[in-house]
Amino acid sequence: MRRILTVPITSAALAFAALILTALTMGPPAMAVDLVLPEIAVQVVDDLTGKPVAGARVELLAGKKNELERVASAPTGVDGWVGFGQQASRDMKFAGIRVAWDVPNKPARSLLYRFKATKGAKVSEGRLAEPGRANGFYVLAGDLAGDCDNLFEMRPNGQRYEITFRRPESYSRCHEAHFRHPNIADIGQRDINGGNLNIYSFSDDVSMGRDFTNKMGPNQPVLQDRLIQNYVTGLIQRIGKASDMPDLDFHVQVIDADVLNAFALPGGYTFVYRGLLEATENEAELVGVLAHEIAHVTGRHGTEGVTSSMAKMLTTMVISGFLAEEITDNPNHRQLIMGAALTGTKFWVVGGTRKREAEADRLGAQYALRAGYDPRGLATFFEKLKNAKGGSASRLDTLMSDHPPDDVRIRNVNEMWNYFLPPTDRELITTSAEYVAMKKHLATLPPPKMAGEHAANALFSSFKAANEDLIWGEFMGYAKEQAEQE
Repeated sequence: MRRILTVPITSAALAFAALILTALTMGPPAMAVDLVLPEIAVQVVDDLTGKPVAGARVELLAGKKNELERVASAPTGVDGWVGFGQQASRDMKFAGIRVAWDVPNKPARSLLYRFKATKGAKVSEGRLAEPGRANGFYVLAGDLAGDCDNLFEMRPNGQRYEITFRRPESYSRCHEAHFRHPNIADIGQRDINGGNLNIYSFSDDVSMGRDFTNKMGPNQPVLQDRLIQNYVTGLIQRIGKASDMPDLDFHVQVIDADVLNAFALPGGYTFVYRGLLEATENEAELVGVLAHEIAHVTGRHGTEGVTSSMAKMLTTMVISGFLAEEITDNPNHRQLIMGAALTGTKFWVVGGTRKREAEADRLGAQYALRAGYDPRGLATFFEKLKNAKGGSASRLDTLMSDHPPDDVRIRNVNEMWNYFLPPTDRELITTSAEYVAMKKHLATLPPPKMAGEHAANALFSSFKAANEDLIWGEFMGYAKEQAEQE
């Protein structure tokens, strides 16, 4: 008879066996929660008035850096406050507060304040999360971007954190990098050129613009029609009054050529082609284009471009050992410099660089709105421009090739309208009786004196000649100064 070994079974052994059995049948026991969000109270106030906002949607989020999930949500009360008790969250490294609200006739807005969660004092469920380095973000179409720290204020109050959020009327109140001029209400008093490299004064802008206008001469025939000229001049002056240079005297010429374009030179010398007047279908489209050109003037993009090009050329000369005293009136020297200079300076009269074009789009949308027009007219015009393109490119198309793609500009203008321009109660102008009268009169005039391709190529030649004279004069002046210092 086989003997069976008996072992006394203690309560501890039974518990251990149960734990092993549980692990075999159900897997390992759940891990303890690492971090617990403390009690958080959020107050939402209006950014302009400072009054509490009732009914704003507030969400408490937690998770990884860009994978935050909602753990609680509630609307603000009549006093603008909403509170959340302690909230446990697994694998939490960041936490955030999102505030969402509706805007009349605009897409809904939401802003997220995100902070890094660090381990603090122990609590029953783990460790209390303490806000570490804070990062503010505005949320646009579901993507994180920008910096809105200026709209949030967090204060510790014992083991509770209190956050005040100032709800803005638009995203332009955010302190973020790519929108440099947010204070739309201060148009006409703000410094939009502060910090930009420019060796020229604004009087130089005016002088350059006047000199180039004089050089255009017979290459660009002026439309000799008082009604059309007065209408366009009045429209540009109205936009100019709503710009960052409200006291600037804009000089306007309407060119009798079938070119779908307009451009503005430094100092406010503005040229509008008859083809543009014929192509637009409402006044908001025309205003959008003109406001964009005026923004090139107020942004001083022309002389900024020349400054940038001069700096690059001088750097190249120093690196290559091409000394200033070697610059003479020798035709070979002039040809050498002009060949290099044209590449970097041909855009000085049309803004140049996608960065400046994008800034002109943003500022132009602001000016159009402030003048009382629907800024989306610029987007619908870009649609027309996109559809009109095709076939071989003219030399003017080549000149304009550094502009952003039309699709990008359409999206940016609509984004400006939806999220960055403040809502308005006034009825914005789409067209006017004066515009209708101008179009009707324009249709009775003889055909344009210059066809589009010929006019575009003539304009390109004028640009090229003006740039060569400008750069050559600058380098000869530089050489003279260097020689006098020897």
